Amino acid sequence: MLNRLVTLAIVLAIAYFVVTRGLPWIQRQLSPATGSEAAGGGEAAECIYRATEANEALSQAVRRFSQPPVDQDEWSSVTWEIESEIQSAAAACMCSLEACQTASQALDEIRALLSNLDGMARGDSTGFANPARQQERIFELLDQARAAAN
Repeated sequence: MLNRLVTLAIVLAIAYFVVTRGLPWIQRQLSPATGSEAAGGGEAAECIYRATEANEALSQAVRRFSQPPVDQDEWSSVTWEIESEIQSAAAACMCSLEACQTASQALDEIRALLSNLDGMARGDSTGFANPARQQERIFELLDQARAAAN
């Protein structure tokens, strides 16, 4: 019985990975390049995609750890993963296009929001932060970056 549960858990984990990471990657590979991507917009598209992924990782962490008490070890691990996503996105956003610069601003906001949430999760937050407003600002910046890329 335990072996079946472990096997089921592994299959579910693989299915989750395929749905959340594999299918979007396959769709990006199969989609034809647009005119802006052919003219250098591909850098901007990759930057925006990675910034959106970093934001999604943060959103998932918020949903996962929204109910106290927060397991500090798990939170630290997730925080490290989100920081890694942010760094990966920042590396992709090094281009000089307006879309990349706007997405970089969104990454700065993601870092600030992660820092605020980290303080709240650890119980050492020094002031009031409005995570919903910060998240709204991130969405606005990513939308602006998408508009600039088109």
